[in-house]
Amino acid sequence: MSWKTIIIKDGERVSLFLNNFVVENNNMKYHIPLDDINAILFENYKTTITTRIINKLAEKKILTIICDVDFKPISIIQPIEANHMQLRIINNQLEWNKEDKLYLWTQIVRQKIEAQIDILKLNLKDINKIQLLYNYIEELQFSDVTNREGHAAKVYFKELYGHDFTRDKENHINAALNFGYTILRHAFARTIVSKGLHPSIALFHHNMYNAFALADDLMEPFRPIVDNYVYKNVMNIDYFSRATKLELVNLLNSKITFRDTKIYLTNAIEKYVDLIINYFDTKDISNLFYPIISSVEYYEL
Repeated sequence: MSWKTIIIKDGERVSLFLNNFVVENNNMKYHIPLDDINAILFENYKTTITTRIINKLAEKKILTIICDVDFKPISIIQPIEANHMQLRIINNQLEWNKEDKLYLWTQIVRQKIEAQIDILKLNLKDINKIQLLYNYIEELQFSDVTNREGHAAKVYFKELYGHDFTRDKENHINAALNFGYTILRHAFARTIVSKGLHPSIALFHHNMYNAFALADDLMEPFRPIVDNYVYKNVMNIDYFSRATKLELVNLLNSKITFRDTKIYLTNAIEKYVDLIINYFDTKDISNLFYPIISSVEYYEL
């Protein structure tokens, strides 16, 4: 199990040597076995990186995220051929039945609201607001045509972060949420591609400019993991620090209960995507499981 998260923050040179990720800076050289690395964040756009290590990172399916000049994650490294059965799997994905996709999307929305309830209970929030979210689950219709997801999110965010909080404001809480969601989204995109699926062919999200629409669909029940971390660790500070950014990247090293077993979050994502594929093969929703969000144990640096 790979577990290390690497952040390249200065103008280092990065290369490959004997299956090691090599970082050179100020006449110092560090060797990190590739098999130990789960994710790499290139925070500095002045870093020099060799093509050999780019190809090796893609081959090893290491989550590699590159930031822009504003330190915002902007691109990832993905292999062209991530799965030996890729063509067959994508052909199957193209034939996914619309009714099956929307039925699954309805279950994902239900699970997302239940995860939000889980987080509100964990943090001893207003029982009336929790009951309101339960009501939205009761009212949920096929394909969520009445947008219970949106109504639940409005109640949930205000109860968790305060009555004046909205997702469209520019502040350190939203900056942390957006960064955490981006890390989660890229982790889902990596897993989806590694399973041979195409990340643009989605269940519900269908923006023609969205290259990771399937990742956006599948990650919904996992978002409260980020929400809870931000509530516990960012609410009481005044700015979104580099240290917080590092901690959010390390959410991938959190442990969570999935099917009665405590596993790393990256492993839970992989097992969950496998179950999604199995659902379309068998049409049996009873075999689809979700992690228990309140069981998350955050990785301490």
